[in-house]
Amino acid sequence: MAPLAFVPPSTAKPRRPCMASLSQGSES
Repeated sequence: MAPLAFVPPSTAKPRRPCMASLSQGSES
């Protein structure tokens, strides 16, 4: 849930950073 809140800002940019953020949050 935390990563989702931090995704909106990244969503404005390419979707690649968004997926990377989700991947890192899941890996952590």
